[in-house]
Amino acid sequence: MQKRTAQHLTLTIKRAQHLVDEFNRTTPIGAAVRFWRGPREGAGLIASVAHPAELLGGHTPVCWLDVSGGAIALSHIEPLIAHTSDA
Repeated sequence: MQKRTAQHLTLTIKRAQHLVDEFNRTTPIGAAVRFWRGPREGAGLIASVAHPAELLGGHTPVCWLDVSGGAIALSHIEPLIAHTSDA
């Protein structure tokens, strides 16, 4: 049972890292985003990406915004304009 749990944790961390990598690829520093400090209700707030996204504590995908006063989970961030590095 422990081996299965360890495998699940590894897959979860890989998925979380994929979210971070994709966010960083499409939402560069300075990009405008909408974010929510709590539940995604209402219009949210507008800010800019201040630092690349990362895994906080090795497990939670977050991004640092210029006005938030802390890290915001990627699940609470919506890029306003999608960018790609493939252009």
